[in-house]
Amino acid sequence: MKSRWRRSLTALLLAVCAVLALSVYEGAVLAAGTPADITKSCSVTVSPGTIEDLENAGIVIDVYKVADAKEDGVYDTYGYTLTGDYRGMEGLEAALSDLSGLSNEDWRSLAAGVAEFTFREDQKIEAAQTQKPANTRIEGLESGLYLLVARSESLTDREDYITSVPDKEDETKENLATVAYSSRYVYTFFPELISLPGKEPVPGQEPGSLIQNTSNPGEWLYDMSVVLKPAQSPRYGDLEITKILESYENSGPATFVFRIEAELDGEKVYSDVAALTFDAAGEKTIRIEGRIPIGAQVTVTEVYHGSAYTQVGQEPEGPLTLEDFDNPIEDTDSAGVTFRNRYDEQDRKGYGVVNRFSKDENGVWTWDNTGDNEAQ
Repeated sequence: MKSRWRRSLTALLLAVCAVLALSVYEGAVLAAGTPADITKSCSVTVSPGTIEDLENAGIVIDVYKVADAKEDGVYDTYGYTLTGDYRGMEGLEAALSDLSGLSNEDWRSLAAGVAEFTFREDQKIEAAQTQKPANTRIEGLESGLYLLVARSESLTDREDYITSVPDKEDETKENLATVAYSSRYVYTFFPELISLPGKEPVPGQEPGSLIQNTSNPGEWLYDMSVVLKPAQSPRYGDLEITKILESYENSGPATFVFRIEAELDGEKVYSDVAALTFDAAGEKTIRIEGRIPIGAQVTVTEVYHGSAYTQVGQEPEGPLTLEDFDNPIEDTDSAGVTFRNRYDEQDRKGYGVVNRFSKDENGVWTWDNTGDNEAQ
């Protein structure tokens, strides 16, 4: 990771400038050409994005101060002096003194490198301000360079909200990211760098650009706003199917087969069968992990119980709603259904197996005997 962002900066032109990570800025104070007042207190408002469900994720922002602003002395811009632990990040000081001409990818790589350093396991860098609610103004920030980290307020341990995702250009590499959960979705954020104060984007800059040279003409901004762009993915829960066999006919094994159907917003999102095989009376459980979307209506039906066994109970009897039973952070519960069967005292034998078939990329059905949901 460190070598990647360092290489991306080696060909840049020499200049002393500052660069901003931004989507939207507002609140101009000083006129064009006026030097930045780095003694002035700054603020930033961070929106987690424009997806409506985001308000259900309890998103907060942690702010890490990477560098103090220092007067340039010649131009109306400013430079950086690394703070605290960031003085130990190899190559960062040189990178921050030579940032002219950065592309979006260069800037993202630099932000990724700073984030990787911030959350290294062998150190504990404290945030300048922590757990600030999204969409509210974070005030009292001194001029300088900051790392913005978004997460769910309920995720207080770093191992709970730090993850990694494959690089879009090179899937053999991974980038650090943070997560937030609503009841039905997981949101993935990349940490962002922002410089305070800043300036408006350059006219004609590429759409969606995240960077800007603060030596550009324009007014200095001391109250700024940032809109993040998280990725949204469905959350998946677990389903447990429990079979209680009250009595057993000992002439051979007994197999019980279940059909699982799940619908979400009127669309079928899961359909499969699972089986449990007994060689004695007792209780067994199948756990289907991380394959059914949260919020789905799940119907489990016992479709086969042999010729010698009778189903005598099911709890609950109707469809299940797979809600937030399996929060990956707070608990390990799951939605579950229990079936009871007993030997019917008839001298009939029956046994079953589950065969699965999958369709390949050419549309050909092939036998798939993985048996991942079978318990023998």
